[in-house]
This record gives sequence, structure tokens and C-alpha cells, in this order.
Amino acid sequence: MEPSESIVEAMLDFYHQRSATNVAAFDDLIAAGHVVFLGTAGNEWFEDRDRMRVAFGFEGVRFTPGPAPRAWAQGEMGWFIDTPTMEIAEGRIHVRTTIVVVREAGRWKIIHAHYSVGIPDDLAATVAPA
Repeated sequence: MEPSESIVEAMLDFYHQRSATNVAAFDDLIAAGHVVFLGTAGNEWFEDRDRMRVAFGFEGVRFTPGPAPRAWAQGEMGWFIDTPTMEIAEGRIHVRTTIVVVREAGRWKIIHAHYSVGIPDDLAATVAPA
């Protein structure tokens, strides 16, 4: 694995396009085929491309990059990690992000994204018990 500034740039562009609700950029940012997005809410598990496109168009979701976004690549695949601030209707939250990308037509595109909120285990046990 090698550090990849081009993946960091692609993911910062994703933040920008998503924050601008630029649905026209969806296919330039999201890989073809099977893609999975896992959001911070319990019901945010998207594997259906049409649902992802609709969610991409929701107004009021904004990302501000964290202090040290990083990425690595190996061949045509790579991954990105960050701790951005996500602005949603309920307020601003710090999230942890892991994104897996694949190179398609010379561009890094997302095939998997996972966002989580780092909370203490005892709190998690009260809000999301098994």
C-alpha cells in the first residue's frame, strides 16, 4: 500500500459535491455495480443505487473535512479515512469515516462508505442494545 493524495482529493471532492447537493455528480463519484453505504443512523444501510441517488440529493447534509484525511492505494483499489464534521438537520456531529474506492475510467469512485459516531460503549449499550 502506498499513500495516495489523489484518493484524498477525490474524497474531498465527494464531500464538496455532496454538501452542494450536486446529484448530477453522483455517477462521477460512485462506482458502478454493487455499492454499500452505511450511515450513522440505524436505518441507513443503502445497497440500492436508486435509493443512494435519492439520499445524495437530500438537502442540508454537509461535510467539513477533519484535520488529517488520509488514503492509500494498491493498484486499482484504495481506501480513505477521516474524521469529518457532518452537518445534518439535528445538528453538527463528528463522525469517523472509512471509504473504499476503485479506479473506474481513470477516476477514484466509491464502492463502500461507512460513517460512525464514536460514543462510549456504556452509552452505546443504552441507545443500541442487542
